[in-house]
Amino acid sequence: MLDAMHVLDCKGVAATVFGSLLGMLVRSPRLGANQNARLRNINARMLAWYCAHPGSHRLPPIFLSNLTNKDGWHDLTGPTVKAANTRAAAPFFATLAREQMTDGSPLHQTVCAVTKHLADLYGLMDSAPMFLDDAELRQMRALTVGFGIALQFLRAWAEGENLLMWQIRPKTHKAMHLPLAAAVINPKYVRNYADESQIGTTTRVWKGSVAGRYKAYVQRAVLAKRFLAQLLRYERGD
Repeated sequence: MLDAMHVLDCKGVAATVFGSLLGMLVRSPRLGANQNARLRNINARMLAWYCAHPGSHRLPPIFLSNLTNKDGWHDLTGPTVKAANTRAAAPFFATLAREQMTDGSPLHQTVCAVTKHLADLYGLMDSAPMFLDDAELRQMRALTVGFGIALQFLRAWAEGENLLMWQIRPKTHKAMHLPLAAAVINPKYVRNYADESQIGTTTRVWKGSVAGRYKAYVQRAVLAKRFLAQLLRYERGD
């Protein structure tokens, strides 16, 4: 079973798309006098978007260091870029592309298309039930194919410009097979984990146990504390 979280969210295709879009925008004089000013402008727009859409996992302010990976490719990366906030940011980046890529050229149209297809794909998985009907499956196939075609166009453009943007990796190929997985079950329901707060709370429990008087029995203590935390959370209805 394909894991949509690893293919799309966590250092996956979405990070490539968002990092490449930002890489293009920080080169655009219309957003500011230099790259730092342009990124401040983008961060302000992102904050305003989050304020207008409360309740989602938020990306923290983005720095230039978050725009490229260790190999120099444009990729939204860094310790604060997580699966949940990457996934939740898809509608913002689609809006940002629509607002900024406005000259009507095939390049700008394709950037808008690739971000919209990705945001719509996330939206479909989030809104669809555990088992998709025929119409939803056809929509998912159309979004996935449209996304793939647009990304190939952008990779060809970036290669011609000698830019390390819009990278196509093995995860991109795997993402093209998500409709096959969706024919069995909505990929949303078999994500490796839906919310990274679970990972964070487990880590805090572990550190608290290993540093305290339970050091000799840390595994048992962690399991007991984690079970109690889950029980209390479910009792509250969170």
